[in-house]
Amino acid sequence: MTMTDHAPDPVGTLAVPTGSRAWWTRWWALALVALLLAVGVRATLVESWFVPDDTMAPTLRAGDRVLVGKLATPALGRVVVADVSATFASSPRSTSAGSGLLGRVLTSVAGALGVSSGEASVVGRVVAQGGDAVRCCDEGYVWVEGDRRGRAPEGTRAFDFVVPEHALWILGDRAAPGRDSLAHADEPGHGAIPTQDVIGVVLARFWPLTRHDTDRVWLP
Repeated sequence: MTMTDHAPDPVGTLAVPTGSRAWWTRWWALALVALLLAVGVRATLVESWFVPDDTMAPTLRAGDRVLVGKLATPALGRVVVADVSATFASSPRSTSAGSGLLGRVLTSVAGALGVSSGEASVVGRVVAQGGDAVRCCDEGYVWVEGDRRGRAPEGTRAFDFVVPEHALWILGDRAAPGRDSLAHADEPGHGAIPTQDVIGVVLARFWPLTRHDTDRVWLP
């Protein structure tokens, strides 16, 4: 071999082609942007939530998945999801839809960015707001401003109070011990939830796709 011959370059043969490296870089960049967009949508517009029990039956049943709107107004009669980790004693475990690989990833990234649905969350229908008088249990019902709103489970203690300003009081749609304001009416605050702790308004049920007891998808 003469000095002018070119021996194989071991370093060059092991180098990753520039085109392949650029493709992976673009893929990871797009994945990161998509993840940040998903977290942004969850923080400001809408997120998925898993219904844990039948408190809202038949409107919602255990196992349903719903879309929770962050910009909708939690008015009287609307079904809302609220973070009660700082409000209810013995708060239930969080039921925000963080299940599955994608859900866990979104939850982890959202938490790292300071976006959270709270450690404990509940679902219920708004029956009273700031300034409304709530009492129980004449004829076995909860009364708001003199109007009957929902049946109280047997054994519920009598109470009579006014919902504080900038707070809501929620009930499940069925007369059963649930994770709503009535279930915490004998605690300090009588189960009232500050409006700042409302995660959003339930807009629609997207799972299961069909159900025999009701065809309602979009909630009133």
